[in-house]
Amino acid sequence: MIALLSLALTPLGQGYLPQWCDTLLPSIALGMSGPAALLTVIHIRGLRERRSEGLRPETLMADRSEPLAEADSPAPMRLGRRALDVIVSVSLLWMSILILVAATAGIRMTSSGPVLVRRPRVGAGGRLFHLYDFRTQDSTGNRTRVGTLLQETGLEALPRLWNLLRGDVTLLGPPAEHPAVAEAYPEKYRWVFACRPGIVGPLWNEPFGLEADLPAGSDAWRHYLDIVVPHRVTANRDFYDGLSGLSTGRLMARMLFSSNSFTTYFTTDHQGTAASDAKSFDTGPNPPHGHRLAHPHQLCLTVWQ
Repeated sequence: MIALLSLALTPLGQGYLPQWCDTLLPSIALGMSGPAALLTVIHIRGLRERRSEGLRPETLMADRSEPLAEADSPAPMRLGRRALDVIVSVSLLWMSILILVAATAGIRMTSSGPVLVRRPRVGAGGRLFHLYDFRTQDSTGNRTRVGTLLQETGLEALPRLWNLLRGDVTLLGPPAEHPAVAEAYPEKYRWVFACRPGIVGPLWNEPFGLEADLPAGSDAWRHYLDIVVPHRVTANRDFYDGLSGLSTGRLMARMLFSSNSFTTYFTTDHQGTAASDAKSFDTGPNPPHGHRLAHPHQLCLTVWQ
């Protein structure tokens, strides 16, 4: 709608603006149709992770401030994946210029405070960084009208494209956790902090996960660690290490326009621990050659909150 409105208003400036503006503005307005269409598809297909307020990181860590223990060494990232991250982030940032300006103006005019909020998160190898989002609340903690609109449309997370460009996150990876939450992670899932977190990542079986509802009277902290984390950390490190730029793009395209489901095969090594065949995450129902004991593990991609 914003893109169409911009295209409709552009001719009104002809004759009053410099020639370069008459050329630039239509291209920007037309480019906005890309992010608008992307957000529409994500909304219609229900690809965003749902989570109750009680299970949001900032709520969970209210009374916890433990330092993060040293994580495994950062996992190497293939050049193709990094190139895809840069291309996507630069393209979407350029096409979203007017949306970013409009959101910034709306936040400034309706409430006082910074436009962006900086959320501490754990990156590859335990490195701390700040994840950027548009501010959706006022100084009293109440959600503003602009903030409600940004959250419902998914525009709240648009500044994360800057994190993608900087290399703090990647397109497809495990969820970025708050340091206090990461410190309390079960030991068998702590390998995840060796991987670069993603904007999108795999959930086990259901695209929405189990974090949508918190049982009445339950401990939110324990519910998150015991129920939610195992569904968010489903694939293992071999899966992420085996991703290339091409396979990442293929999975993202399937998430948006086709069946949001894929199969990764888990085998049992000589020590009896689970391992996945990262090369076979998109091979269909039959196990890859040489892995007759492999069993399929169904995953769906979701846009992390």
